[in-house]
Amino acid sequence: MSLNRREFLRRIMGGSALLVTALVSSWELLQNLSPNANGNSSSTTVDTLPPPPPATETVSATVTEQATVTVTEKTVTATEYVNPPSTQKSSTSSDTSAQTSQQTSQQTSQTSATSQQTSQQTSQTTSKTASSSTSTSSTTSSSSAGTPPGYVLVASMSSLAGKSSAYFNHPRGGLSLLLNSGGQWYAGSATCTHRPCTVKWQPPSIYCPCHDGYFNPTNGAVTGGPPPKALPQYGVLVQNGNLYVTA
Repeated sequence: MSLNRREFLRRIMGGSALLVTALVSSWELLQNLSPNANGNSSSTTVDTLPPPPPATETVSATVTEQATVTVTEKTVTATEYVNPPSTQKSSTSSDTSAQTSQQTSQQTSQTSATSQQTSQQTSQTTSKTASSSTSTSSTTSSSSAGTPPGYVLVASMSSLAGKSSAYFNHPRGGLSLLLNSGGQWYAGSATCTHRPCTVKWQPPSIYCPCHDGYFNPTNGAVTGGPPPKALPQYGVLVQNGNLYVTA
């Protein structure tokens, strides 16, 4: 754009110079054609001729204005390139990245701490479970090891304190009745031999509420009612604080 305007100025100046030259030549030609004999007439003619137009001044003004415009354009263009682009966005992006990195580091640290706590809790829980399992295994092994041959463990004597009877599940006879009569423990089947009804300890007899059957607590013999035969009995053994019955 700047080169076109310079070319335009150069052409204007060249044309202006030619115009001035032509005007000067015309002026001299007019002077030569005027009659030299009559000096007064020549002077009058010369005086009446209009002065040449101020082409030079006009051209100069035009050139000056154009030059001013061109300089202004150059100044604006130079200013655009001289002022560097703002770095506020870059600084803001850098600050944001730094904050994000810091937050990420903090979250990572918190996650690591939580993982460590979880691992510790898991380890403690595992240790407690292992201890409980060991204790249970030890108790079971001790109980199994202390069971006399041919007997099964029913309950500890401490759990039977203050009770006169209790039901238990016999491995061979199913639901069974344990009772205390006169300070002596007896055990036998809890299913009536007349109908499949559950008998209960009602001192001084074992009583079947379905059809009023009665049994002897010491040996299970029928003492009244329709039952056709005695209740099956188990041998009872109290040893080492535990109560066992025959298998």
